Amino acid sequence: MADGQWWSPQKLVNMTSFNDPHSDVVITSNLEDVERILQQLVDDGVAVRSETGAKSYRYPLESVKNWYFENNIDYAQRLVATNFPVRLFGGMTEVEGFLSAPLRECASISFANVSERVTYAVREALAGVAVVRRGKTNRIFLFVPSRGASPQYY
Repeated sequence: MADGQWWSPQKLVNMTSFNDPHSDVVITSNLEDVERILQQLVDDGVAVRSETGAKSYRYPLESVKNWYFENNIDYAQRLVATNFPVRLFGGMTEVEGFLSAPLRECASISFANVSERVTYAVREALAGVAVVRRGKTNRIFLFVPSRGASPQYY
């Protein structure tokens, strides 16, 4: 979580479910234990939980900085081979930057696990307003053009 990104308890279990024989760190793959530990981090002010009610947690900037300092790790170092190094900009984490950015209407949205019947109903309901395309794994995408643009170009 030291990258400042959102982490769910399940993602933490998946990413840390291995034991390093050269490490004294105790790893738990028990989801209830991970959720309890995350709540303790929130209670201690080290982590924050999503305000949407989702079980997603992250380190705020101060916790990220403290973790890197305490572990003597450079910000440019990848902590996980498949993840980017921590991204800090203008005195905030990448997530804090997104959270503080002004909101505006979106031009596209997608929904997962949508049946053909629902896809057809959505296409009918949004005809002339949005283009509805079916993607992989039962996902549909709705594209809403900017004012004046024609939906056929999406």
